[in-house]
Amino acid sequence: MDREADGAGGKAKPRGSRRRAQRRGQAVLVPERIPDKAYFKIGEAARIVGVEPYVLRYWEQEFAQHVRPERSRTNQRLYRHSDVEAFLRIKALRYDERLAVAGTRKRLRVEQGAEVPPEVRRWAGALKREVEQLLQIIDDDERAE
Repeated sequence: MDREADGAGGKAKPRGSRRRAQRRGQAVLVPERIPDKAYFKIGEAARIVGVEPYVLRYWEQEFAQHVRPERSRTNQRLYRHSDVEAFLRIKALRYDERLAVAGTRKRLRVEQGAEVPPEVRRWAGALKREVEQLLQIIDDDERAE
């Protein structure tokens, strides 16, 4: 990870964009992009996402369809790049859009195409009826000939 000196005491800090930790009101550093690695331990993933590790463990239970870490030989969680991306999306829905867990779960299902929104379902039903009517007209015309 890139590091830069902070000027005061020469401590190194990770380079990234500043975001606010919604729950605690303290500034955290979140990398501008996810590092190009195959796996991340829970502490690394938590730093990237900008939450505490216990939050990732909780989200792992609540959003099991979207996040499934592998385990190392020492039983440590190993998150893939896609898991970290899912955590970032969950964080945006929970903290930025202020959705409850159930609302976040539903939005993720809709985004992945697993659930069709009601307005799309109504539109599809109307379209299906129109196609059936057209097919009936074509069938009637063919019989009349």
